[in-house]
Amino acid sequence: MPDLLEHEQLAGEAPRETDPELLHQRGLEHWKRGELGPALAHLFALCQLNPSRPSDKLHRQKGLLGFAIAASALGRIRLSHRLIELLLAEPLHESLRVNVLCQAALNWADIGSNDLAMGCLDRAEAITKRSDHRSKAFIRHNRAMFLLAARQLAVAMNQVNRAIRAYRKAGDLLNALLAHGIKARILLASGEPAAALKLARRARREAEEEGLSHVAARRALDEAHALVALERADAALPVLNVALATAVEVSDRTLEFQVHFWLWKAYTSLGDATRADLQRETAEHLVRFVQDPVDEAKELRALGQKRKDVSPSRRPRSRRR
Repeated sequence: MPDLLEHEQLAGEAPRETDPELLHQRGLEHWKRGELGPALAHLFALCQLNPSRPSDKLHRQKGLLGFAIAASALGRIRLSHRLIELLLAEPLHESLRVNVLCQAALNWADIGSNDLAMGCLDRAEAITKRSDHRSKAFIRHNRAMFLLAARQLAVAMNQVNRAIRAYRKAGDLLNALLAHGIKARILLASGEPAAALKLARRARREAEEEGLSHVAARRALDEAHALVALERADAALPVLNVALATAVEVSDRTLEFQVHFWLWKAYTSLGDATRADLQRETAEHLVRFVQDPVDEAKELRALGQKRKDVSPSRRPRSRRR
C-alpha cells in the first residue's frame, strides 16, 4: 500500500489514545483545522487497532470511513481509496456497507473508472432496504452524475428525478435541492437551456425560502450558466454578484472560483474583453485552492495546459552544427 506508507511518513507523533471512537473524533478535528500530521497520526493509530469488542470494531470502521470521506472531499483520492479497500477487505458492519460502497463508487469515478463506480452503486442499491429512501436517493444521485459524465443523458435524467423524489420522501430538502444542480446540467447538456433556467430559478427560490443561502448560491450558478447559453449574459451578472457575496461570506473557495469563472464567461459573451480578462485571471488564481472535481476547474486547467503546450520555450535552443 504505497499511498498509505507515503502518508505515514507525514504523520506526527503517535497518540497514546487507543479508544477507536476518540481516535476518530480527535483525528477529524485535527483534519478540519488543517493539521495534517496529527490527523494522519490518529488515522494510522486507528488502522493498527485490532479490537475484540464488537462495539469497538464498529467504531474503528466508522472512523476509517470518516477519514476516507474527509480525504475524498479534500482531493486526496488515493488515500481515500486505500482506506475503503481496507474496509472492503474485512467483514463490514451491516450498517456501514451501503456507505462504504457509495464512497468506493465516488473514488472509482474520480480515479477514472465509471464502470467500477457503477458496479459499486449497483451493489449498494441491491442491499439497500426498500424503506431507506435516503440511501436510495444518494445512490441514484451519484449514478446520475456518472451517467451525465458518460453522456447517457436520458438515463441520467431518470435517475436524478428518482433521486429527488426519494430525498423528498426522506424529508431531506437540502440534498433534493443539491440534486437539482445535476438535473440542470443534464438539461444544459441536452441543449435545453430554457428548461434549465426555469428549473434553476425554482430551486433557487425554494432554497432562499428555506434559508439555505449556500444552496441558493449554487442554483444561481445554474441560472447564470443557462442565461449565458441563452445569450442573455447581462441578466446573469446580478445573479452572479449575489452568489459571490454568499461565497465570500461562507468562505467557500470553490464556489467563489465558480462565480468568477461564470463572470468571465458572461463578460466574454457581452464582448467586454477587459472585464472578461480580469475575471479569468481571478478564476485562475482561485482554481489553485479548488480540490472538488468541478467542471469549471477541469475546463480552466485544461485551457491553462493548452496555453503552456503552444507557448514557445523561453530558453533559446542551440543550433545543431
